[in-house]
Amino acid sequence: MTDSPESYVRQVPRDESGRLELLALRPPLWEYLLFGNVLYVSRSAYESRWRDFELGYTVKVGPVIQPNQIPSTIEERMSRGSAIVSNLERILAPTAQDRAFGNPGESGDAALIEHMAVRLIDLYALLLEWAEDTRALRVPDWADQLKELAVSFVRQPLQYTHDFVDDFIANLEQAIADLAAGRKIPMVITMKLTFKIDDSIVREFERELRRVNRHLR
Repeated sequence: MTDSPESYVRQVPRDESGRLELLALRPPLWEYLLFGNVLYVSRSAYESRWRDFELGYTVKVGPVIQPNQIPSTIEERMSRGSAIVSNLERILAPTAQDRAFGNPGESGDAALIEHMAVRLIDLYALLLEWAEDTRALRVPDWADQLKELAVSFVRQPLQYTHDFVDDFIANLEQAIADLAAGRKIPMVITMKLTFKIDDSIVREFERELRRVNRHLR
């Protein structure tokens, strides 16, 4: 690579002025710097809701669910949550990355890069909202645990997506430091989000669902 160390932007900008400067100057690895910037700024809007999720807290007051509707309501919510998680896994598909960031030696598409970052955080926000709405359901005390076990299915996707932003930025900044120091790195930075629910969570949820169903007989 022929770029001088002085040509590198060493840190992902954390604000709008930094984004505009990236688009104007287009330094080495600007595509990834832009992606990190939009991820960081977009996620910042949801930090208080992320902390609420971690605390098991919601400000919402949901509908009253009649006892005989609890299993079907929870199952419907699980289906909706699963659909959001599936889209989260697809957003960083290799073909989408190739189109947005370009093949080696090609310039990326700024509009597609920003769109990909915004959509990833949109899905993260939808999952936070799903957890809030599920916790807000008003059910009898004996069914509260079933709600929280349902929410546990999205804990890993939410944690991984939240951490992905910080990890991506940290890894990118390290890669840029390596390049500026003359150390070689791959010119294509791979990104992937995959989730796997722990079998113990599935078993515990199924046990609790059976217990709730017995309570309804």
